[in-house]
Amino acid sequence: MHSVTPHLVCSDAAKAIEFYRQAFNATEMIRVPGPGGKLIHACVRIGDSLVMLVDENP
Repeated sequence: MHSVTPHLVCSDAAKAIEFYRQAFNATEMIRVPGPGGKLIHACVRIGDSLVMLVDENP
């Protein structure tokens, strides 16, 4: 990993992953679903960088 790896909290992480696939040719590395289908962890690769995502949890 690079010295800074973003970890994004999204209202719909699955939708964000699909957007990053289409917009930046991202590759999904991992997806960990939690209760209710929300993502408790996900990671995509864009170029040589990783971006981590999670669904918001109030």
